[in-house]
Amino acid sequence: MHNSHTQTPSLADLQHWLKWIFTDPRDAGDVLTDRDAGPRPEPSVDCERAIRETSLFPRAERLEVYSYAFLARLVECLEEDYLGVRAILGKDSFWSLVSGYVGRFPSRSPTATDLGIRFVEFLGEQKELLNEHPYLTDLARLEWALVKAFYAPESPALDFSKLGTLPPNAWASAVLILDSSVQLISSRWDVFRYWAELETNRSAIPIKQNQLGIVFREKAEGTFETLDLLQYEVLSLVSRKRPLSEICERITELSGPDSPPPPVMDWFSTWASQGIVCDVRFDSNRS
Repeated sequence: MHNSHTQTPSLADLQHWLKWIFTDPRDAGDVLTDRDAGPRPEPSVDCERAIRETSLFPRAERLEVYSYAFLARLVECLEEDYLGVRAILGKDSFWSLVSGYVGRFPSRSPTATDLGIRFVEFLGEQKELLNEHPYLTDLARLEWALVKAFYAPESPALDFSKLGTLPPNAWASAVLILDSSVQLISSRWDVFRYWAELETNRSAIPIKQNQLGIVFREKAEGTFETLDLLQYEVLSLVSRKRPLSEICERITELSGPDSPPPPVMDWFSTWASQGIVCDVRFDSNRS
């Protein structure tokens, strides 16, 4: 039940009340008509009379202009971050999902960059939606990782010249440092294949297939590559700052005595050239 007093509301009261209007998925007129039917209770201070109206432009219509514009901008931002989720759900369902999301997790950041930071968590709560599209959280996790990779702080490039001056016995204790944009992804669905084909095949959906991959920034863009199990295990150890001696022991365990040695040095060389590995630290420099 709302408070119908006519005292001029404070700015904080007005902001709180407008937030209640703008984050309700219904039209503003419907919100005012049935105030108890929305996802959130009306604030204690009713600010409806603080909104001016004319015979040509009723109060509800004025509110709807701003309500629609507010939500439309948020939907637009999240469409850019979650292209695959938007493609699968379609315009109306995605709009409804975003409306629920911003009500559940209103942004606390001054920048739209952080708007989708809890979208994966919110998706995980949508049980009915996930029954129909069980791959959505894995897909959204990949898409948010690409956003994070793009905006991650810059790391200095690996200085190859200093590596040539090191004695061979120093390498056992060496620790490889990953770029700040790097994230390892494990999925039960082939979301990497789906996302790679998204531009040319908007009607596709991910299929059930375990995939491992790495997300990182290259040439000022968030990108990814799939990994095999051994590559994923090696990079997992690198991400935990384990020394090369331990990583080599693990490679031997996973490869087996009868298997040809994997091209580990080629991997490290490629990862360094791509900026995935950005530094090597030794002994006292380990962190």
